[in-house]
Amino acid sequence: MNNNISTNKKLLMYFFISILLTFGPVACSTQSEPITLTPEEEKYQKSLVLIRNHDYESARNILHEIGGYYKDSRKLILFTNANIFVQKMYNSELSETDRINSNELALSVLSEIKDGDLKEFQKDIDELRKKVNYESVYIKAKGYFEKKQYDAAVDYFNKIPGYKDSNRMYKLSQVFKLIKDEKIYSHVDRNNFKSELAKINITSDEYGEYAAEISTSIDEILKKEEWPQLQKAKSGVRIGMTKAEVLESSWGKPQHVNKTTTSYGTSEQWVYGINSYLYFEDGILTAIQN
Repeated sequence: MNNNISTNKKLLMYFFISILLTFGPVACSTQSEPITLTPEEEKYQKSLVLIRNHDYESARNILHEIGGYYKDSRKLILFTNANIFVQKMYNSELSETDRINSNELALSVLSEIKDGDLKEFQKDIDELRKKVNYESVYIKAKGYFEKKQYDAAVDYFNKIPGYKDSNRMYKLSQVFKLIKDEKIYSHVDRNNFKSELAKINITSDEYGEYAAEISTSIDEILKKEEWPQLQKAKSGVRIGMTKAEVLESSWGKPQHVNKTTTSYGTSEQWVYGINSYLYFEDGILTAIQN
């Protein structure tokens, strides 16, 4: 009898031990333990918070403490540098040379960041690239303009419409190109020059600081004598000519025709440029304005 009780006690004890061994670890695992970050990880996480808050210099300083080999810290350092350079690029208090240097540094840094390197900040990287590339083109365009290489200036300003004052500078480059091209000739086609100038569609306000220079240049060009062949052609146009005869003359085809039809007949105004018109009544030249 006693032996049976002793055996039962042993079996019961083994049962409880097996229960503890089976469920004890599970019970322990449900208890939360505080996560301890390494010093590097703590600084890394802090740098991410600073970057999200656009405090790039502080973030860069912390990332330098970690070193460039911890996770993607090297790419983050490049990203913070790019943002710092772009901020300097737009800082009007810095010299033009410093702003140009900042643009070049930003271009260099961004070239080392590949798409997907920093997925969280990919949109920011794309926006940075756009700003830096636009500024780079703008700097080149201004450089060509200042060197009086107006053909190149026109091309480059045309690549960045709406950026800063590129629309105005594009028009100014066209005006100076037209003036430069016209100045090399001893004579002038006044109507053609005025027509080309009108096509640029620039206002007097847009001339800005170049107003006096442009005005003087235009006056000098318009004071030149007309090309002899143009003088001859215009003197040869006379009242009574048919439209066909005018078309065969050096006046040739007009830029456009304004046509009016009434019960009295058909009248036409042939436009050749600013203040240069021919008027026809029922196909016959009746007036010349030049």
